[in-house]
Amino acid sequence: MDFIRKIGNKEITVLVSPLILGVFIFILFNGFIKQKVIEQWGSILNYYPEIIDIEFSEKREKELNLELLQTVLNVRPYTVKTAEKIKTPQKPPPFYKVSFIYIGTNRYTIINGKLYSEGDRISPEERIIKISKEGVLLKGKWGERWIKFYDY
Repeated sequence: MDFIRKIGNKEITVLVSPLILGVFIFILFNGFIKQKVIEQWGSILNYYPEIIDIEFSEKREKELNLELLQTVLNVRPYTVKTAEKIKTPQKPPPFYKVSFIYIGTNRYTIINGKLYSEGDRISPEERIIKISKEGVLLKGKWGERWIKFYDY
């Protein structure tokens, strides 16, 4: 504010008038100036803008094409195919060695150095169903199978 008071109105008018004159000339001769710049610098800068003529006409009422609308609405861009389960080869049943069978009031067997009776789980996948003098019947993930007792 002190700066404006020191300068005065005449000096401010002299300083601002070129700016106001430039804006006024730009507004009046905008298209002319742009055309002259394009003519002078177009070949150098390889700039040739295309002038597009836009025609405005009355809005036409179009009939609603129901078949097209129905096909557009029935399009499913993201279809998910169901993947078939890949059958991984089933691991073979574990190997068990029966080293002892006792048949009395209760039946016991020693398999791989551990003592079991009928109904005990030999692993999380298999259970002992029956103990006989020929071997041990297991039932589980691999179905029913016999582990034979061999006298070595």
